[in-house]
Parts: sequence; C-alpha cells; structure tokens
Amino acid sequence: MRIGIPTEVKDHEYRVSVTPAGARALTDAGHEVLVQAGAGLGSGLPGDAYVAAGARIVPDAADAWGADLVCKIKEPVESEYRRLRRDLVLFTYLHLAANRPCTEALLAAGTTSIGYETVQLADGSLPLLVPMSEVAGRLATQAGAHHLLKNEGGRGVLLGGVPGARPGQVVVLGAGTAGRHATEMAVGMHAEVTVLDVSLPRLRELDARYGGRVRTLASTAHAVQAAAHPSWWTTARSSGCGPGRCSSTSRSTRVAASRTPGLRRTATRRSRCTARCSTASPTCPVPCR
Repeated sequence: MRIGIPTEVKDHEYRVSVTPAGARALTDAGHEVLVQAGAGLGSGLPGDAYVAAGARIVPDAADAWGADLVCKIKEPVESEYRRLRRDLVLFTYLHLAANRPCTEALLAAGTTSIGYETVQLADGSLPLLVPMSEVAGRLATQAGAHHLLKNEGGRGVLLGGVPGARPGQVVVLGAGTAGRHATEMAVGMHAEVTVLDVSLPRLRELDARYGGRVRTLASTAHAVQAAAHPSWWTTARSSGCGPGRCSSTSRSTRVAASRTPGLRRTATRRSRCTARCSTASPTCPVPCR
C-alpha cells in the first residue's frame, strides 16, 4: 500500500502523523511511505530521518495525497477538500460533530474516513484519544502556573511555594485521563491539590497513589464552589475576569489555581473558556464558549 504523509496546513498545527520510527515499521511491513517535504520539521523531524527509515520524500501535497491511504493529524481544512476522492482512505482526527463543512465535503467525495477518536479496543477504551488527554492534562497545569506569574496578569503565585510560604492551590475537576495527568503535574510542582470527581473508585485510586497528599472530594455543585473559592462562582458570573486567579481548561478537565479573589481566564491551545462571565474582560485572551 502507498501511504501518504502530508504536511499539516491547519493554523498552529505543527505535528506530523508518522515519525521516522513509524515509517520504518511501515516500510518493513512492505508499504511505500510518501512523506511531503517539510512535513516533520514542525516536530523537529528532518526529511533525512525519514529517508534513513526507508520513506520517500515527495515535493508537494499532491503527491502525498495521491497515495492509497493518507495519514494526518487534523481534519482536512477547506483548502484540502479538493484532494478528497472516492478511492482514498483517510486516517486522522476528525471530530465531525463540530464541523459540518468537513463532514459534507467527505460525504460528497465519497472518501473512506476513519477518525482516530472512534477507534476502540475490545474493552471499549479509546487508545488514540488517551495520549491527547494526557498531553491536555499536563499542559493545563503548566499553562495555569505560567499565567499566575505577575507579568502574565496573575498575582505572582508560585504553585510550589518556598520555605516559609504557603504553596498555591490547584483544583482539578474530573479524575479521568486528563485530570489524573493534571494532578500529577500539580503534585510534582508541590502545590496543594484538590481533585473532584463523581466516581468514588477513581478518587480512591488517587488517594492510594498519593498517600493522602491529594485532597479528594465527591463532585457536587456545592463541593466545586467551596473547593475552588467561596466566592468563585459569584465572581465569575458577576464581575467578569479580574486579576490574580487562573482557570486553565482542556476538553476533559479544568484546573483552577490561586488563593486570591477574582478570576483570570486562560487556556491551552485550542481550548475554550467555561467561566461564563457576564462581562468579558478586555484583557482576557480566551474566547468565551
């Protein structure tokens, strides 16, 4: 089979769907791998590494899209719709529920499309979504810590604190894959961490793993409000985004960090804010949902 690896053209997308190690595995299995020139540069993978792995570098997108199977990272964007065809198999993250134009383009072209997010194992788990959730969870804590810095609009809260000063507080909503990895990062930063989830078995697992270092709470509306801040919901709804408090949101979890009143919103790349402020802050960089 001829497998094409085109360069991603979606805005701010730098990943590549197949690494040189993956290309080696495919070529060893008898497949021909066609990598568009520059496809791996955004991930620090030069073309020479692909050539050494047995892949062939092709000069433009038309050559990569001309393969039998095209592997991508993100769904086709409008400029790529013309490359869809009936005898093509497309393997990528699709998330079609939120993208009607792409759905209609795929249907019109008759392309056989397999979304990574729909691949399931026998136990119902989603192996190709797990790494995305792991990355999102870890980035959520990292982004939250960054935006608590004074020069980023925060109050200068250091999550880990220093001897003689109380560390920052991190609240993680949800103990799924993203939430567990957000928790791991927050604990590693020596923050005070509270995790809320509706699943008591998941909370028991976290309690056993961290030996009581992480505070666990059964998730209710009252528990969320009390854990984040006594006036958190009131502040978020009535006064817009104030300085000093940070909410970092991924699709699976939100990490709210700080000990100070007010709310400042931020997010990892392609995340949406869920603070639902009645008055948007002119300095907030994140679009409201």
